[in-house]
Amino acid sequence: MKRALLLLPALLAGPAIAQAPPPVPALPDSPRMISYSLSGSNCACSLGFALYGDGTDVDNWIDVILNGTSVQSTDPAHGWSLSSATGALGSIPRPITNAVLTFAAPQTGTVTIIGARRPRRLTQFQEGRGVTARDLNQAMTDQVAMLREAWDLVRGTTPPIPTTPSGAVNADRFTSGLTVYPNATFDIAPTTAMPPASYQNPVFNFNDLTMAGATFPNSQAHIAFAITSNKQPTAAVGNANGTYEALNVTQNCSGSSQNDGTGAGAFCLGALLQSVANYNPNGWNFGFYGASNPQIVVPNTSGCSTCGSMSINSVIGEEIDLFIGQPVFTKEGLRIVDYSASTATNADTGNTSAIHILKAPVGNAPGWPSGSGNPVGWPIGININSNWNGSAYNDNGYPIAAGGKAIFSVTTAVQLQCFLCLDQMAAGFTGAAITVPTATQALWFGPTGAGGRIASNGTGLVFQLVPTTGTSGNYLCINSSTGALYQKSSCP
Repeated sequence: MKRALLLLPALLAGPAIAQAPPPVPALPDSPRMISYSLSGSNCACSLGFALYGDGTDVDNWIDVILNGTSVQSTDPAHGWSLSSATGALGSIPRPITNAVLTFAAPQTGTVTIIGARRPRRLTQFQEGRGVTARDLNQAMTDQVAMLREAWDLVRGTTPPIPTTPSGAVNADRFTSGLTVYPNATFDIAPTTAMPPASYQNPVFNFNDLTMAGATFPNSQAHIAFAITSNKQPTAAVGNANGTYEALNVTQNCSGSSQNDGTGAGAFCLGALLQSVANYNPNGWNFGFYGASNPQIVVPNTSGCSTCGSMSINSVIGEEIDLFIGQPVFTKEGLRIVDYSASTATNADTGNTSAIHILKAPVGNAPGWPSGSGNPVGWPIGININSNWNGSAYNDNGYPIAAGGKAIFSVTTAVQLQCFLCLDQMAAGFTGAAITVPTATQALWFGPTGAGGRIASNGTGLVFQLVPTTGTSGNYLCINSSTGALYQKSSCP
């Protein structure tokens, strides 16, 4: 009987009751973000805010930004993990209020942890029963936490979208620097082709015609897509260095799988810029058409709010750099190709050219910076230069290899009027039309006896290489064998 009484409390107690989860805390009115400064540390950093994410895919709970770059938990050099003293992430109740981030390897720099939960709801409340206050608090606070993350992001409280080390955009975040104008559209798969060639399905296509209004005021500049970068190096005052780039376009290319001898390989372009003329049925399409118009604007030293002496070292309108580390078939720094139709004509033959170097006309053209109306012009038209140190030249960086040709032209049947035409220069030269070093061949007409002429349209003497001799006449001939000068009535 005594033994039965002793067992009775144990029987009445039944199986052990599981411990109830702690209450859901209120959501603080502060950004769901925290930063740490690391120096050779694995971090082991407390997040400081509650996590409501389900499952264990932690990359869909938070963004980890290390030195300005978003890093995934699986990153081979900067990978990280989350842990909780409560237990395994997949089995402990939500929210997780004591999460700790630890890098797999020591890191140095600034790490910023931002709440970035991907919205989803994989389970629902069981129907046909009541819902506890805790379940409601967890579900509602989870939603408000995601709204707070979005609210801070669009207002710039949390950092804008970073990139991964490969340059790919982290698609789970949006940048606060993106301004979407009213009625503008972002077309992911357009169906219309862009002339003159057909380009299929660009990843991103912005069509400004869907913005309010189909025209812009006369005498104004319309820009379909504008990017403005105002970032400065940390040491903007003093010894600043670094590279400023408002736009960096990279096209990774694998080329063709084989060379079949037809020359039909891949065309890999970093960027294709086009200005397409559209037919105007109401009149002429007057104006200037250019595919690209790079500009550098350096304000005056006085007279405007941004003016002042800057001590700028160099101003380069456009630079083309080639980084070639192995043999290639052809290497060209610049190629200009005329794809015009056979019906195309050039009415202004005095200005039509492959390369046209000029300065701005007198007076400020519309839209040009103030003070650009009468530029001083170029001291050198085309400079195939080496290195000028301020007092002398040397061959460091001379662009043409030894034995090469500075200017080279070959024709088989096309006869030109002249190769170097200077006859329209009424002012002449203070020195000479062509200057050459002493003791060098100024003109070469091929092998001995090949002949050639230096002629004038007047009645004066005409110079010509000939193998004959003479003593009188209006022609001064040079014996191609001996180099002696002879005066003759003609140089056959």
